[in-house]
Amino acid sequence: MSDYMESNKNKPIAIFDSGVGGLTVLRRAMKVLPDEAFIYFGDTARAPYGIHTKERILSQSREIMRFLSQFDFKLVMIACNTISALCYTQLSAEFKVPMLEIITPAADYCAESVVKATGNLGKIGVIATEATVRSGVFTHEVTKRVPMASVTELPCPELVVLAEAGLCETSAAAAECEKSLAPLKALNISHLVLGCTHFPLFKKHIDDVLGSQMQIIDPARAAAQRIYSILKESNSLAEAGDTGKGHRFYITGDTKRFDSIAGIVLGEKISAESVTLS
Repeated sequence: MSDYMESNKNKPIAIFDSGVGGLTVLRRAMKVLPDEAFIYFGDTARAPYGIHTKERILSQSREIMRFLSQFDFKLVMIACNTISALCYTQLSAEFKVPMLEIITPAADYCAESVVKATGNLGKIGVIATEATVRSGVFTHEVTKRVPMASVTELPCPELVVLAEAGLCETSAAAAECEKSLAPLKALNISHLVLGCTHFPLFKKHIDDVLGSQMQIIDPARAAAQRIYSILKESNSLAEAGDTGKGHRFYITGDTKRFDSIAGIVLGEKISAESVTLS
């Protein structure tokens, strides 16, 4: 992997997600890696993924990777916890390109934070899609690192729907956060893992429900740092000032809605191209 990336250091980084959630990873990555060019893909027409079977999620993820394979990128990040949890092993075996998933850096970040704050006795909540919760991946990965910690995983599918609709700042979003997070509020958790990249978009509402004393673990932050670390270690960081290639955005759904959401998340005007997968 390192030899490949070093020889292609000025090629773009690909990031893909089931929809708009991966924009939170892209936002972090753009700050950490300002000289890099990015290709973003969101399967907005078929989001959310978390309600589907593993077989369907894998099939759709393969279609995304086949589309992205036409581009000459140096690294691809799966910016979707559901795809990472269920499909990373198969995708990385089938597509012989440098590929990262988001679960491992999130679990590492969570474990470091828990040990620093509470020793080995943290009470951790995880909010994610139904498919990610069914997989139990966060409980497995976090307790592997912090065996004495307790982990409660909670599906919050309606938040994904609201994010894809661009309704994160509405009273409906606030009400849904209050309803969905009630079980975790009762547990008085010390840390909350945002186990879906859509969920940082609801941070204000989450803080309102659970309180600012509870530490939020945002996998987008950990994922961006992991990309940086791997590129730096392999001498594959883009040369300064090489962002003239620009960033490219591809989606499967409505570009007007996506451009609006992406513009808010990234703080700049976005123009995505709508494509059809096969």
